[in-house]
Amino acid sequence: MILDQDDLNAAGQPKIDRLETGLAYMNILGPPTVALPPQQTIWAQGETALLTAPSAGQMVAHVGQSFPLTLLGDAIWNSGMLWYHVQWKAPKRTSVAWVSAALITFNLSLIHISEPT
Repeated sequence: MILDQDDLNAAGQPKIDRLETGLAYMNILGPPTVALPPQQTIWAQGETALLTAPSAGQMVAHVGQSFPLTLLGDAIWNSGMLWYHVQWKAPKRTSVAWVSAALITFNLSLIHISEPT
């Protein structure tokens, strides 16, 4: 919520509005800090590309719905989008990659997001 003392409501009181918390908010205040516990399993929600780097990396693997990935503990914001560093395993191959947070699902108790400082 945001209090605008220069704009009055119908009752003559300072106007209170909902604060936008989208990309504009992040551009002004910065993205929130994300704390991820390493070695926790997350799952692809659907067809998901695993990249060498957030946003612009090369695709190293393509996984399907419910494919398990292991969090490595670090995350990064890139162009307003949150990315997780993960490990993936397939027969005869284990590797690391980055995956968009929008494309995965996890147990809600795993993640902690705090306001920017």
